[in-house]
Amino acid sequence: MGLQGTEEAADESRAHGRARSGCSPSVGSDETTIEDIVEQVEVSPRTFFRYFDSKEDVVIGFFDDLGLELRSMLAARPPRSRRSRRSEELSVR
Repeated sequence: MGLQGTEEAADESRAHGRARSGCSPSVGSDETTIEDIVEQVEVSPRTFFRYFDSKEDVVIGFFDDLGLELRSMLAARPPRSRRSRRSEELSVR
């Protein structure tokens, strides 16, 4: 990936984060409009549609990012022995 591709990926990441922060859970996604989101994050509708097809794409992107973050956190955990896994299973019962 060249420098331009890296900059575009960073722009896209920032746009995703800013758009997600503009989706207020207190209002609800059905009542939140794209105009509400772009006003909150201070971008134009054209910029919004450069990265998203709809406001639902913002939410889906959030869960995609969350899943990737969770996967990397789990992969970074130290390996457990077979005995400790079995102990945990028995303690849950």
